[in-house]
Amino acid sequence: MDPPSWLTRTSSTPWCGGTRVYWNVQLGDHTQPELCYRSPANLPSVRILHWNSPLKVWGARRHRFAQHFHTLYMTYLDYDGGLLRRRLFACPDDGAEDDQDQLLAEDASGANSLAGPAAAGVSAGDECYEMRAEQRLVRRTHLYYLEYNYTAQGPHDVTLVSQLSLDRVQLLESLSRHWAGPISLCIYVTDAEAHQLATFVESSQVLRHRRNIAYHLLMKEGQFYPVNRLRNVAMENAVTDFVFLLDFDFLPSLGLYEHLRSEIARFSAQQRQQRVALIVPAFETFQYKLQFPASKAELLSRLNLGEIVPFRQEVFREGHRATDFTRWKSATQSYPVTWQADFEPYVVIGRDAARFDTRFVGFGWNKVSFIMQLDILGFAFRVLPNAFIVHLPHAPSLDVARFRFIPEYRHCINTLKVEYIKYLAKRHGVRALKYLSFRRDASGSVGSS
Repeated sequence: MDPPSWLTRTSSTPWCGGTRVYWNVQLGDHTQPELCYRSPANLPSVRILHWNSPLKVWGARRHRFAQHFHTLYMTYLDYDGGLLRRRLFACPDDGAEDDQDQLLAEDASGANSLAGPAAAGVSAGDECYEMRAEQRLVRRTHLYYLEYNYTAQGPHDVTLVSQLSLDRVQLLESLSRHWAGPISLCIYVTDAEAHQLATFVESSQVLRHRRNIAYHLLMKEGQFYPVNRLRNVAMENAVTDFVFLLDFDFLPSLGLYEHLRSEIARFSAQQRQQRVALIVPAFETFQYKLQFPASKAELLSRLNLGEIVPFRQEVFREGHRATDFTRWKSATQSYPVTWQADFEPYVVIGRDAARFDTRFVGFGWNKVSFIMQLDILGFAFRVLPNAFIVHLPHAPSLDVARFRFIPEYRHCINTLKVEYIKYLAKRHGVRALKYLSFRRDASGSVGSS
């Protein structure tokens, strides 16, 4: 007698007979496995279960081996590659080897750009030990996790660069609708979350056919969100010569990709000898269902109604004050602005212009330090008059809560600020010491990032 279609034996022993048979069981949607094997004597061990559809998984509850295999499956999802790296393969994790993004990179013009100092000699007695120790972690990285197929469309093409954790991934569909060009993302995930990311993208009608979104993974390890390391990974793996550095909780104005390409081309022709950072003005709304403004005129109308406001104007005005929103409202041509203390605009720059300093983890001074670096490298800042981004409301992250409510956290940010400025002075001369006079105590600002 032939076995049913849902049961395939892996031994020459007659099916459903003998105590040495091991079965490769393929469960159908209407499986009744109990009709074949009723006792351990009849079938002592099933080694393989074939669940190739959700219906089979749920329909397998009657299978007396189902829970066992489901437990094995869940255990597999919880496996941590970092654990395997340390315990199974005994890979070093003591930070002895230099991490690539801790080195000083030379840009095309020969000027040094800061990638972050190695945290050599970190002592457990240091009051900021936990924050410093994050620099020594060599996290696993998986570049181009999903299919990516894009070639730069000329020398003025631009990639939107951003970073996120999986809890923000639902915003990606909206971002994709607003930005048709290439996107380079670095996502902070566990091994199990990597699978969830793939499932989300493959099931999305908006994302499943996009091949110009690069998904790079940085695997979770440590206590803090390594925001600047994530940014560096995303930026270094952009395939265009220019990048638009944006936080993931913003939406760009409609048509911004095409607009930036034309602005890059214009400035490349006019500013051959000067390094320019193009500023895209940032705004925010506190309405979860706001209709996104389709143009600058509509944005100005929403500003007048108070539905949209300049970004962080109430909690950290210094971050974007230099943008000069009053001037932007009536501007028809780009205009220059000067660096100010705690300035942290969102900019378009050359991909190899600089790197974020990885000593700053979590929340606090991670973008401020980058813009300060651009200033000392001689970048001119120009504000684009017909471009904008809007921040979407969301619950604060754990690191924001740490910054706001833990004095020790803010103290360590202040300590790192001073060390960073001294490092700039060491690399670029005494002119960097001017930044010490601009330094503000972190306890006086609740929004600096």
